[in-house]
Amino acid sequence: YRTSANVHCVLFREEQAAYLAGYAAVREGNTSMAVLGGEPLPSTVRYATGFVQGAEAAADSMGVQVYIRIWYSSMTASDDDLTDYVCGWYNEGFQVVMAATPELADSCIQAAEKSGREVIATGWDCAGQSSSVITSAVNCYSTVVQNELYLFGTQNNWDQDHSGQTETLGTEVDAVGLATQEWRLKTFTGEEYRELYQRMAAGTVKVERYSDTTAMPQTQNVTVDQPNQ
Repeated sequence: YRTSANVHCVLFREEQAAYLAGYAAVREGNTSMAVLGGEPLPSTVRYATGFVQGAEAAADSMGVQVYIRIWYSSMTASDDDLTDYVCGWYNEGFQVVMAATPELADSCIQAAEKSGREVIATGWDCAGQSSSVITSAVNCYSTVVQNELYLFGTQNNWDQDHSGQTETLGTEVDAVGLATQEWRLKTFTGEEYRELYQRMAAGTVKVERYSDTTAMPQTQNVTVDQPNQ
């Protein structure tokens, strides 16, 4: 495909948002977690691998071992069968499930409500859907759109760095992060989150970007299980 000169595209560093979620989840005391995805699309893989990297960093700092199961279900929407499947995970002992495909969050939330467990959402803030959602790893669409439109408006056109180009944005411009409007994390404080966020934005905390399932982050404190890979 070709991006026309009058178009500017933006991608998000989902792995950074997921890193923050994984870090927070372990700091909350969770050591047995799962990641549910649909198709292993690049954005879904980035959520999963970013979550693992954040969990590894927190586990290393706390001196604990963490287990994470990653399953790509190939599903594109929530349904009762998927809800029952996630209920099985919670009954198996998983404390938190992250929905790495936003469209599957409903099944995770319903399963968490039935099981008295917790969920991490992705893509957008799902706190309003259920008290079981402890945090959401979000793309800050409003911030990015406003910034990009302001840039376009001040010049009445795209400059050469933006015209027909695609850029990938992350914490350095507040494009991704955890939803903070309703802070439900009990141990990992908002102040600690902001400090970690600032270090990531400055480049001190680095998050590797994976876009397919051929490679995974190397971990010493997190055991990753991928049943269908």
